[in-house]
Amino acid sequence: MALNWILVFTTSLRSIHPWRSHWNQKGSSREVPSLAIISTGIHFLKIDDESVESVNHKREPSDQELRKKALKTKREPGHRIFVNRSLQLDNVKFYGFDMDYTLAVYKSPAFEELTFQLVLDSLIDLGYPTDIKAFVYDRTFPLRCIEDSDDDLNFLTGNEVRQYYPNKYVTGDDRIYVFYTLFNLPEIYLIACLIDYFSSVSEYVENNTAVKFGDNILSFRAIFNDVRTSIDRLHHQGKLKELVTSDVEKYVHKDELLPILLDRIRSHGAKTFLLTNSEYWYTDRLMAYLLANGGEGKKAKRDWKSYFDFILVDAQKPLFFAEGTTLRLVDPATGNMKLGTYSGPLQQNQVYSGGSCEVFSKLIGSTGKDVLYVGDHIFGDIIKSKKQKAWRTFLIIPELNHELKVFHDKREIFNTLEELDNSISELLRNFDMTANQGPDVSKIKHKIQNKILTRNQADGSQDMESCHMNFEKN
Repeated sequence: MALNWILVFTTSLRSIHPWRSHWNQKGSSREVPSLAIISTGIHFLKIDDESVESVNHKREPSDQELRKKALKTKREPGHRIFVNRSLQLDNVKFYGFDMDYTLAVYKSPAFEELTFQLVLDSLIDLGYPTDIKAFVYDRTFPLRCIEDSDDDLNFLTGNEVRQYYPNKYVTGDDRIYVFYTLFNLPEIYLIACLIDYFSSVSEYVENNTAVKFGDNILSFRAIFNDVRTSIDRLHHQGKLKELVTSDVEKYVHKDELLPILLDRIRSHGAKTFLLTNSEYWYTDRLMAYLLANGGEGKKAKRDWKSYFDFILVDAQKPLFFAEGTTLRLVDPATGNMKLGTYSGPLQQNQVYSGGSCEVFSKLIGSTGKDVLYVGDHIFGDIIKSKKQKAWRTFLIIPELNHELKVFHDKREIFNTLEELDNSISELLRNFDMTANQGPDVSKIKHKIQNKILTRNQADGSQDMESCHMNFEKN
């Protein structure tokens, strides 16, 4: 008998025997092939007259088994990387890193509580009542990227929102301040606490944009400016940083894999650089802590600067991605900057201050798209570097860790919300312009509201009623 070959593409073993039966039912004059190769998408199978067997003697896994296997191979949500544009890492020649909240991840809530208390002290020095010292930081309240109006800063009821913004459009971008970074979290909560305090204590009489006490008026804009000024002074004068470096283990996470990561990147032919807004002395202390006694093979203690090809401090991002500042050489022994503009080649183990992206790119030979920069500041690190210099960007979003955990742990809530939404769609499907009255969906909407409330509670969302304050009108 002549040997016939046929190649059949299928996705399941279940289709093999129906295929053979179909061949016989057709009454074909041709003989049934003695041998066939069937591709299941997983492996190849050999079929002869006697049996159906796998070439590698493994049965095809079921769809359910494949799904379980896929779930097991996924990393924990907090360790995943999400890509919204294709990225070919083979084309990346330079890997850049911010320091604060990127390589140096501050411990929460310890770091925020320290910042919060220091700002309270600063405000009391400005004349704010000593009662505010009783404020206790609540990590569940603030959210990054909240937008505040620094004009008529206050909490608005639903009716007040409709009164001030009847068409829901806000004009005047200069009135809006966006809290972009995790450094802003204590600031957000403190502003909310202060507004709640001055709106609740009987000594202060509130109007639309300010509170009055005696012959004095304190506007909500002034509260915002005072908190902003205190935060900036706290970072620039160095008191916060001195306290952090005096007990760095209390305030900064240390990842033993960080030095290995930096070594691995360079071992594959790419270069690494550190680009931070922090000054040298602070950068030196934090990086020495993070990169001490690390690297491949746990080598002897290395200078942290040896993990990077280029180091820039005091970068003043986002200004760095525009006109920039003067590029100067830093003396690592003293931390002082040397006189004049640096114009030579960038060297390893040297530290540079300031500069601009344009000058930096020329000195390292970068074209823009061959740089992948990792940072946490949505505007200063990501948007500006991408739009102005075409750097590829990697945004650190620690909030996603909790968001994804809630999504997976409370998945039934999200499934129920989807089912309720679909039920409204089903009710509305057969209604058109000839219908005088639509279906009653009030009960479904009520269920949706209850589920959203349950979801928000699981997410840790708070309102001002949960603040740790007991200031009420007498």
